Amino acid sequence: MPARRRLAALAALGVVLAGCTPAAPAPTPSTSAPSTTAAPSSPLTPTPSPSPSPSPSVDPGPALESATWGEREGGRSLVVVPAPWVRSSEDPTAIDRLWSELIEAEPEADTTVMHDQLVCHAVGAPDKDTWNLEPWRPDVGLVAVLRARCNPT
Repeated sequence: MPARRRLAALAALGVVLAGCTPAAPAPTPSTSAPSTTAAPSSPLTPTPSPSPSPSPSVDPGPALESATWGEREGGRSLVVVPAPWVRSSEDPTAIDRLWSELIEAEPEADTTVMHDQLVCHAVGAPDKDTWNLEPWRPDVGLVAVLRARCNPT
């Protein structure tokens, strides 16, 4: 998955994982300094968030192909199969649409820990055949879920 999509998805969700750019390199003898005076560069200069792709003008269809409850790895698990367009979308609202459709189909899944696992899969494992969301996993926050590769313990 392109890094730009990951960053856009996280930015849309209000997650800040990094926000600084490296200091600009000093001019070398072969590079002339700019002729205009610019604000000094700082290692703490914020990096603007990437702009999400515009929404498609044609409805791509349902975001959720299927959601099936089962037993896995020590407890109940909701096996989610997102539509191919959700997996490849650079528009972070695709994740929101998938979540809305999932909650409509399976209201029991409407918990923070399930949402964080869904976002984690969308950002970190979009090509995985199924996304397994487990309600029994601890609610540790999205950043910790991302660090745990979607499976916090």
